[in-house]
Amino acid sequence: MLVVVAIIGILASMLLPSLSRAREAAKRAVCANNEKQIGTAMSMYHGAFDEHYPLHGNWATILGAQGSTNSYGGLTPPESRPLNAFLDDTGKVAECPSDNGDPFVNGATNAFEKWGNSYLTNWNMNAFAVLKVTSNNGNSLPRHSDWDDPVKKIVIGDWTWHGNRPIASQQTRWHHPKNRQFNMLFADGHVEYFTFPVGIESMLSTAPDSSRGFY
Repeated sequence: MLVVVAIIGILASMLLPSLSRAREAAKRAVCANNEKQIGTAMSMYHGAFDEHYPLHGNWATILGAQGSTNSYGGLTPPESRPLNAFLDDTGKVAECPSDNGDPFVNGATNAFEKWGNSYLTNWNMNAFAVLKVTSNNGNSLPRHSDWDDPVKKIVIGDWTWHGNRPIASQQTRWHHPKNRQFNMLFADGHVEYFTFPVGIESMLSTAPDSSRGFY
């Protein structure tokens, strides 16, 4: 009996890490599918608004549900989030199943719960070597046709991709236990499990340059 128990214990210790990795891979796939749907909604938005990217009032309000706090525009209702008009199920599409909150904000253990959205773009500014995508100023909105190399142009990704979310924090690492890897949507419509350089943490004001592999 003791031998059987020992064998079961050994098998469990071997299988549990694999099961955990498989579970996270499934969550990451759901998250990537969410971003693919966001990309489709973006394309529909371009078609309706002369190729412009969305006009919206704060970091979180490009899509999603109403959150629980007003930072980043979290209390903005769903009908005032522009991409929602092009999405069927905004509550599910805007929520990453691996959402682990935001280390940049005390007490933010889940971005979707706080702000109604698990995905972050560059709003109103160039930051972390990435050109802005959206704005609250209709006169400064980029167009889809502005990008010379759309396969490298970041549009939106997991909420914690910005470099001011330190990789040392477990909250930053939604999908990977060690690396700065995130699901990212690019302007050509593809979603990539993308690895950023750790140096992005010091690149807040660094000029975008597509030769880095992203901009």
